[in-house]
Amino acid sequence: MQAALELAALLHLQVEERGPAAPDQEPLDRSPDRDVDEHTWLRDTWRTLDDLGTDLDAAARLTTRTDESSMSSPNGCLTLRIRGGGITGITGDVRRIARADAGQLQFEARSLFRAFALASAGRTGS
Repeated sequence: MQAALELAALLHLQVEERGPAAPDQEPLDRSPDRDVDEHTWLRDTWRTLDDLGTDLDAAARLTTRTDESSMSSPNGCLTLRIRGGGITGITGDVRRIARADAGQLQFEARSLFRAFALASAGRTGS
């Protein structure tokens, strides 16, 4: 489950960086007040289940690794702890974080996750 959640987060980050959804893809309205018919609800439910199945299949294909490693963000504010091909923790250098503004920290985090995604793709061959 952890690998599936990590993969879903990385895929969401990649989609977010590509921009808005394609015009032919209808965004799902997840508001609780939305009145939907049975057909719409069923279609949305199957779409969600299919997306989850795809994420789980991709996570199952990840190579099982037991070695431990770490990656640092460009300016060293954040360090990603990795074990078995999955993220086990994120630590930060308090002094560097205190000197950074919100934009710099966002850049550090995105760069770190992007580097992890590229490294993971290289290991799995995807």
